Formats: sequence, structure tokens, C-alpha cells
Amino acid sequence: MSTAMVVSQQLTDAYRALQREADGYVLLMQVGAFMQVMDEGARQVSAITGLKLQMAGAVDDPVVLGGFPKSGIDQYVGKLVRAGHSVAIAWQGDDKQRRIAERIGCPRYQARRLGKNPLREAAPGATCQSLGLGNQGPMTLAARP
Repeated sequence: MSTAMVVSQQLTDAYRALQREADGYVLLMQVGAFMQVMDEGARQVSAITGLKLQMAGAVDDPVVLGGFPKSGIDQYVGKLVRAGHSVAIAWQGDDKQRRIAERIGCPRYQARRLGKNPLREAAPGATCQSLGLGNQGPMTLAARP
């Protein structure tokens, strides 16, 4: 899929600030109807899902980025979690601000079916075992204001 990505210094700064807040997670950030991922997270998503990457930004501060329609979030999150990554999702509010609203991760996840809609099946306090993934530790899914 080839889509023109929206990138600006303000958007890049917002992504990087959220990434610091979600250290250790692959951050997916909503930008309109798309989910974008940048920097090392973009490389990780690309390696697992085949997502095509683009280069943007200034020559002295390049940004690697990729994106996909937000309708594909269940598929991408499922692939990332099955590959052993934890995922943080920053949704865009009506005020155009982005906040991390969900964190999803299953430590030591082994290749098992996550289900058709992992984001909808998981609820705050859900565990890997309650999602049919075995007893592999807690699954973190937390809402933030």
C-alpha cells in the first residue's frame, strides 16, 4: 500500500514525546484516518508486517516513518504482539491532541491465536490467560485521561 504520509516537525516532536512516555512499547499514533509509526518503531513494524517505510524530515534529522489505515489496527497489533512486542496506541482527540490511551503487551507470548479483534476483546485488567493465550503474565491495557 502506498500512501502519502503527513509529517511535520510538530508531528514528529509529538510522536517522540509520546514515545518517551511509552518507553519499551512500539507506539502507533493516530493522524486523521491513519496510524503512523516513526523511527525505530517504524523499522520494527516493517520487519514484522512488511509495512513500506518512507524517509522525511530535515537532512540533519531524518525521520523514518510508515503508516496504515486505522481500520487495520487489529491486524497490525495482533502481528506485533504475536511477535513479542508491546504496543502503545495514541488516539487523536477532537482537539487534535494525541494521548496514549491503550497499552497492549503479553510477555513471553508464543504463537497462538489472539482472536479476531484483540483490542475489543481486551479490557482493563485482562490477562493473557483470560484472552486464551496461556498463563504468560499480565496483559497491560490501561486507559489514560
